[in-house]
Amino acid sequence: MKKLATKTIDITGIGCALLDIEARINDSFLDKFKLQKGSMTIVEPRFQQEVIQALLDKKKHYSSGGSAANTMAALAKLGKNVAYINHTADDEMGDAYRKDLKSLGVKLPKQAIEGQRTGTCLVLIDDKGERTMLTELGCAGSVSLDEYSLNYIANSKIVYIEGYLLETDQGRKTAYEAAAHAYKNNVQIALSASDFTTVKRQKEHFMKLFDTTDIIFANSDEMRVLSSHMNQTKHKSIIDCSRDFIQSNAFTSKEKTSRLLLVLTQGDEGARLFAGGSEHHVPAKNIKVVDLTGAGDAFAAGVLARLIENSPLQNLGSLACDMAAEVISRYGARY
Repeated sequence: MKKLATKTIDITGIGCALLDIEARINDSFLDKFKLQKGSMTIVEPRFQQEVIQALLDKKKHYSSGGSAANTMAALAKLGKNVAYINHTADDEMGDAYRKDLKSLGVKLPKQAIEGQRTGTCLVLIDDKGERTMLTELGCAGSVSLDEYSLNYIANSKIVYIEGYLLETDQGRKTAYEAAAHAYKNNVQIALSASDFTTVKRQKEHFMKLFDTTDIIFANSDEMRVLSSHMNQTKHKSIIDCSRDFIQSNAFTSKEKTSRLLLVLTQGDEGARLFAGGSEHHVPAKNIKVVDLTGAGDAFAAGVLARLIENSPLQNLGSLACDMAAEVISRYGARY
């Protein structure tokens, strides 16, 4: 793992700011709207509203969300100095969103966007806690970097880039610009794969970003897609796929391979961390799953917190597992 530089901000996250709307459903509801279970789909406002109308008799939970936002909020609760670069609109939902994150101590370098709408994510949760997401981006996907935002990145120890950004042209431009600016200023780059359907759609852009990435977060489904270009991937264990991925041409030099930290989450099998030729397994907590939404975001926060504290590889995962377990034991994506 690469040593962290001395900076004033611990971590700056960049992502799509979304107001989460969570509701319980069954498989027949997904079938009715021809939705793939466990996927994230970017939809038009009209379709999202059609699905919401079909949920009028269901109890719904509202919260300020977005993957990177959840991670930054969790880190702030752990006492870390964090910032979150995003776009929210100058509307009622955006006002509530910004107030919520600021109350936790998360710094928000960007101002509200006038004349647009704040993005929303409809999270449909089945009886096993599996979530299917319908995202209406609003202004969230147009997040850009101004001089103030770039200054935050340059003064951070780690910049955390949410993979969902790669779903839009502007988001991809922002991700590339943030990574280049971080690399230039000796800031470590962390990248979350975010969702296996996003990785399928945007794999080319993930692979381009890996050349300067120091820390990668992926679950088993995402890693299977990331390593799918390799021979006989479908016949290999996910651990072997991860090992092959690290040694693949995604990382163009031994120096880059040796500095990489790969964090692989495996649900009830726990997680495995790979760095510098070493591996460490972290067992999952034995806990009843209520809602899987936000588990990966909380896990990432736990690992990043320990990295900021310069913990060794074998100590990076225990807090992360505790945090993920707390999130999945109750309703809602926030730690």
